[in-house]
Amino acid sequence: MCPQCHGTQTIIRTSRRTTPTFQTLYCDCLNEHCMTRFVVESATTHILHSLFEEKPLPIKTNKQENQLTLNL
Repeated sequence: MCPQCHGTQTIIRTSRRTTPTFQTLYCDCLNEHCMTRFVVESATTHILHSLFEEKPLPIKTNKQENQLTLNL
């Protein structure tokens, strides 16, 4: 939402991630009578639920994956 005209026709022009949990969004209002450019700062504050486990992913060791077949 545009902070100037309160319109909902806005776009994110570009963004910059400062940290893994903080991002700055550079936005444009598309209302032709407003055309305000503004910045939105977005932060992840906490996690509600996750299935992530801090274990290494299994490495596939199928021999066929490591072979190259040439058709001559």
